[in-house]
This record gives sequence, C-alpha cells and structure tokens, in this order.
Amino acid sequence: MRAMRALVPLGGVIALALAVLLTSDQGRAVLTIPLEPLSLGFASDAAPLATYEGTVRRIARVLSEDLDLPVPDRITLHLYETPRLLERGLVHELGVAPDLAARLSGFAAGLALDRHVLLLEPEARRGAREWLRLVAHEMAHLSQAELATREGRTAQWLAEGMADWVAYAVLDRLGVQARGRERALVLEEARREIEDPGFALDLAALGEPRGFLDASRRDGVATYRLAFLLTDALIDRHGFPRVVDYFRAAGGGADRDELFSRAFGQSVEEFARQMLATAGRRG
Repeated sequence: MRAMRALVPLGGVIALALAVLLTSDQGRAVLTIPLEPLSLGFASDAAPLATYEGTVRRIARVLSEDLDLPVPDRITLHLYETPRLLERGLVHELGVAPDLAARLSGFAAGLALDRHVLLLEPEARRGAREWLRLVAHEMAHLSQAELATREGRTAQWLAEGMADWVAYAVLDRLGVQARGRERALVLEEARREIEDPGFALDLAALGEPRGFLDASRRDGVATYRLAFLLTDALIDRHGFPRVVDYFRAAGGGADRDELFSRAFGQSVEEFARQMLATAGRRG
C-alpha cells in the first residue's frame, strides 16, 4: 500500500518534467543513468519513482536482486515526443536502417538496443502502471543482451514473452499490480486466440525478429499475448532460471532451434504441437 501511494503522482510529475526537457531540445531528451552496484544500493523500496533515474534504478534493482538478472553498468535513456522523432533517433543516434526504423516507430512505444532504451514520452501520461511496465519490458531486453554477451540468436517470441513476464514481476514487486491477476487476464485472452480453429502457430516465423515484427504490425498486442502464453508455459514447466540459462547459452552462437532443444529438452516444433494440443483439449 505504501508503495502504491508513492506512485500515484508519478504520471503528472513525469509529464511536467518532460514538458520542460522535450520543449527545450526539440521534442527529445537524452539521459545517461549509472547502474553500478553502489548506485543501485540507494534504490531502496522507499526510493522515489517520480524521476527517470529513480524509476530506472528501482527497476534495475528488482531485476538484479529479485530475479537474478544482469544489468549493464549504465544505460542511455532516450525520450521522444512523437513517433517521427523516435524514428529519427533510431536512424541518427543508433544507426538503424531507415526502412526498419520507419517500421518500428510505426507501432512501438519503446525499444532497447545496445544499452540504449528509447521511449515515447506520451506513454508516461498513461499512468504509473503502463509507464513502469514499458520501462521494465525494455530493461529486460537489456538483461537478455547482457546474458548472451550481445552475440546470441534467440527466438524473438521468447525474448518478448520473457520481457513481459519480467515486467509483470516488477509491477508486482513494486506494489503496482499483483502478478497473479495480471497473468490470469493476459493468459485468458491469449488462450481464446490460440483456441480459434483458424489459428496457426508458426514459431519459426515468430522466432525471427522480422517475422515477429510483421506479426505485431498485423495482429497488434495479440502477438505479445501469444508470446507471453508460450513463455509462461515454459516457465511453469521448467522454472524461470531455465529461461535465463537459455539466454545465457545464446552467447556461444548456437543455432536457434538447437539452443531451444538443449534448454528445454524438446524441439520447437514439438513444443508448438503440445501447446496446440492443450488448446484443443480446453476447447
């Protein structure tokens, strides 16, 4: 309860602070935030979350201490007023190809790349829950990169599903949204979709970054719900540490399908058939 009361003014405070920052720099702001163990030591449960640094450090501490995930020693936080400015930032600040930047900025509220987190500022005005969930999701991707030493080729659906699972854990830990309730709502929606007779589960396509991007642009949030359903099933069977080990093993450059088989004891195709069979029994 105490944490929840502290979070109530977050949206208004962030919006006010960003109005000054973004106006002064043509709709964008860039902050470098240290995340060394010493700085995280000050990110206690009572630490304020109404600043960018406080929010990022508090989430980083949950990732590190509660979930045993690595975090980089610092991140650069980029905030943009509009999707168009986000697109420009991807191209000019991070070197993303213009066509890919245009596709990403067309639907993404946040992105994580090479210790950079890029976010649309208007998301902060939606309230503490949505903002913290977005930041935690993107920071989970940075943890995945740290685990794989930025060299692995993991399945994109598992990367996105794990990032959502971590984000819900962060919301629960910070007292914003109980994980059990959030999980139940998302899983129920995803199960309805997978039980549809016309549904096709193509994990090969969803495993590729471009394939997952295309599905997200076509189906919206349903793609992320599906990724969460699949990841939650793996965690339910094998535990969260096994998923963490999957990303850690990716640093060796193994083939994506081989990596999955080693981590979970079955092929991706077998896992997909099991998930569809489970959906059929429910129906």
